[in-house]
Amino acid sequence: MYRMKSDTKSNLEKSLGISLAELQKMTADEEKIWVEKRAGRPIRYGKTIKPGLSGRGNPLLSRRKIRTKEELDRRGKEIYGV
Repeated sequence: MYRMKSDTKSNLEKSLGISLAELQKMTADEEKIWVEKRAGRPIRYGKTIKPGLSGRGNPLLSRRKIRTKEELDRRGKEIYGV
């Protein structure tokens, strides 16, 4: 749970045009509809990943370097024949 100062809340409500309490009560679908109405166009998600955005967050996730235990066991058997 995040706690915000009253100044931060009022600034967000002013820029969003909706109270944070109303925004909290909305479902994901209601939020999507509200954003589309406010933007005046539907939300679209591109099929390609922008190079500048793919490296954000956990670098292991973006480089596909996180392995499951099953993958590690399989790879160990391949290498060591165990």
